[in-house]
Amino acid sequence: MPSVTAYMRWGKGPTQRLRFTKTGDPNLEEAYARHFVWPGKGPLHPPAPKETRG
Repeated sequence: MPSVTAYMRWGKGPTQRLRFTKTGDPNLEEAYARHFVWPGKGPLHPPAPKETRG
């Protein structure tokens, strides 16, 4: 399920929205700011537990 995320600059100075393209084309900016989330799950899956050798 696609979801548009507002990526913001952090640190000193005023908070500003990040720009992903040189031209600032709204269609491209939206495409770069989109991420996909599986329904009912978070955006990332936890890594599988590593097996220990004994």
